[in-house]
Amino acid sequence: MWLRAQLARYLPGGMWDIAGRLVISRGLDMPARAIPAAAGLEIGLQLVSAMFVVILTLIVFPLPAATWSYLALAGIAFSLLVAGLVPPVFERIIAFGLRLLGRPPLPIRMTLAHQGILLGLYVTAHALQGLAFVLFVRGITILAWNKAPLLAGAYVAAWLAGYVAVFAPTGIGVREAVLLLLTEYSLPASIIVGAAFGFRVWLTFRDFLAAVGGTFLWAKRGVHHYASND
Repeated sequence: MWLRAQLARYLPGGMWDIAGRLVISRGLDMPARAIPAAAGLEIGLQLVSAMFVVILTLIVFPLPAATWSYLALAGIAFSLLVAGLVPPVFERIIAFGLRLLGRPPLPIRMTLAHQGILLGLYVTAHALQGLAFVLFVRGITILAWNKAPLLAGAYVAAWLAGYVAVFAPTGIGVREAVLLLLTEYSLPASIIVGAAFGFRVWLTFRDFLAAVGGTFLWAKRGVHHYASND
């Protein structure tokens, strides 16, 4: 379901992949309200994990001086997001949202240990994506390895900016502009622009393959439509 809905992220609005999951899940024996609740958890973990990588990069490998003014703001946002993801707090937030929609409560069985595992996986995923961008840049120009952590952190910061810019499908334009700003003292602008757009093409191909793979898995498991409990 998640893989099939990936291509919907390319529509303006930023939430069409979640709407796609809701549409795909129709007829499955699961509460429909579980989809947006899980998506809320996913968004929170994406933000917290990306911010963790960015803050770590700012501390260990300082970015341009102008970006330090955002460190305190990032720390505050990071703390609020972490607090909101603590299972009892997260469950209350979801319950409040469901009450506003006039829907029954949704039991959430996730523990703090589960949250920690998921957060670790998301941090790893962001670090790997930053490494992938570094390898892409090294494929088109000479890049010293001592610049790799800075470039990887800058990419994650640019991804984060594009992620919250819901007006831009998959953060297009926003991600590239932020990446250019953060790396202007490290690499030529022409290299960064070319790498940013080339890497985006590569990621689009990845998402297409994900959608194809998701469709194949969906069909292979013999998913049938039947009455929903919600």
